[in-house]
Amino acid sequence: MGWLSKVLNAFRRDPKRLMPESEFVIEFDDRSVKLSHPKKSTEEVLWSDLHEVEIVTTDDGPWACDWYWVLHGASSGIAVPQGATGEVGLLERLQRLPGFDNEAVIRAGPHTDNHRVTCWKRHAPNGGPAPPFGSSGIAEEPPSVS
Repeated sequence: MGWLSKVLNAFRRDPKRLMPESEFVIEFDDRSVKLSHPKKSTEEVLWSDLHEVEIVTTDDGPWACDWYWVLHGASSGIAVPQGATGEVGLLERLQRLPGFDNEAVIRAGPHTDNHRVTCWKRHAPNGGPAPPFGSSGIAEEPPSVS
């Protein structure tokens, strides 16, 4: 477990009380990130389409989930609640994105209001928004999953 995962654990609620959130399951491979739930349809974001990662906090806590990892894709997106099964592994994978801002994750931790923090954004070599991975003009490819 990385140092940032240990810091985030300090902000977590008791896992026994995260039952609704832990029913969400996050899985990923070299191609995509998938979020599934027994009562909902599976959502997916392709790494090749991923263009931004945010943390969104809400004022709904402590009685409801108030922290989400939001993965924005060119044609899809997913919101992963804090406490989802596989969340720590997802964080460790996201930290391998070039330029991922670990300090942004720490800054999001104490928020109990409606707030958004960008942890990673894909940029084109000219500094502007980048097209999806594999499109012309993009310098980096998604890191491989070990």
